[in-house]
Amino acid sequence: MISQYKLLADYCANYHFTPADLERWSGAILILQADDDELIQRLAREPLTAFYPQAQVHTFHNANHIPLITKREEYINVVKQFLRQRQRVS
Repeated sequence: MISQYKLLADYCANYHFTPADLERWSGAILILQADDDELIQRLAREPLTAFYPQAQVHTFHNANHIPLITKREEYINVVKQFLRQRQRVS
């Protein structure tokens, strides 16, 4: 937990991203979110998807804040599918 908070503090103190940061980047973006994540409420999710309108979004149902743990198989399958799609495009 301490490491996670240090990482978050470093991020907030040293980084500021804007949509313009990715204007020249041709890579793909995958946003993974949960519909019942109490930590990242709807007010935080919407700005993220607006920030990256080109992103593919996957919403887990009943997964809470850590779908990698609560929906492990689905999470892994979504990421694998996303990566496979990127390989076909490349």
